[in-house]
Amino acid sequence: MKNKNRGWVILVIFQIILIIGLAIMIVLRIDSPSLVPIINHLDSNNFVFYSTKNKTNSLKYFYELSPNIIVKDTLPWLKNITQQTINTDALNESTEYEIKKKDGVFRIITLGDSFTYSPFINTRDNWTELLERKLNDSCKNMKKYEVINLGVSGYDIEYSVQRYMIRGKKYNPDMILYFLKNDDIDIVSEEANDYMHTHLKSGDPISKEIIIQSQEYMKKRIPRPQAIDREINALHKMGEIYSGKIIFFNMFSFDRDIFERLSSFVRQNENLTMITKSQIESPYSNMASSKYSYAPWDYHPNPEGHKEIANSIFNYFLTHNLISCK
Repeated sequence: MKNKNRGWVILVIFQIILIIGLAIMIVLRIDSPSLVPIINHLDSNNFVFYSTKNKTNSLKYFYELSPNIIVKDTLPWLKNITQQTINTDALNESTEYEIKKKDGVFRIITLGDSFTYSPFINTRDNWTELLERKLNDSCKNMKKYEVINLGVSGYDIEYSVQRYMIRGKKYNPDMILYFLKNDDIDIVSEEANDYMHTHLKSGDPISKEIIIQSQEYMKKRIPRPQAIDREINALHKMGEIYSGKIIFFNMFSFDRDIFERLSSFVRQNENLTMITKSQIESPYSNMASSKYSYAPWDYHPNPEGHKEIANSIFNYFLTHNLISCK
């Protein structure tokens, strides 16, 4: 009975963590209009929540999607029920990828939070899948292109780096493509999640006020400059475990202090590239546009937005010779 109760508590904690991650992402984003979004209703049974705390990692609340499941979105503002196919490696993918990379295959790993994971759309129609098909249809200089999606809702940089170590490194990618935003750098997920974990024990109800309190809790424990330092340090760790090409891109706008820190980090390594909103020139950069997002209910991309993201990245690759497409 004790183990059963403990399992229930873990499931509830994870659902709370996911909700706060999505809420923080939307509430703090400077580009977003001041509208109240509807948060995706995700079944906590779809997730694995566990500690990765050891000598080299202090993450207590790291989580991933469970493998071999279907995640369904049935929100009232969606025209149709959408579903994400989670494969045997806990990735939002319509296929299984072999661990050993074959000759002639160019492999890209995508990192990020929900804007990479891609809720509210069928797996086959998200921007990572569209980019993979576009590369294979248009570029014949390689036998095959693979774009493997490691995104998970609510992740900051620390969690994304841990995800890469657990799931991505073994795929031996030729390139990492990271959809990076302000809240991936100035909000430390681990600290906000710590508050929610403590709050759950207190038995208080979860509300909008509690979510805001968790943000304030994090800010009191870690001032903004230190939070940014912590996330940039996680990028340094990424550089220690992966020496290939890493491309950071942002469809929106970075805050000045974040932009300066990230730019400084990128300048230190010739294998790093940062693509800003002005360089991509995508109409999806206006996330409040209902043509490309689910605004006013939610600012994640709709099917047209996913097409724009895939096309924008593909075109940037070609015009800046990041991928040779003959």
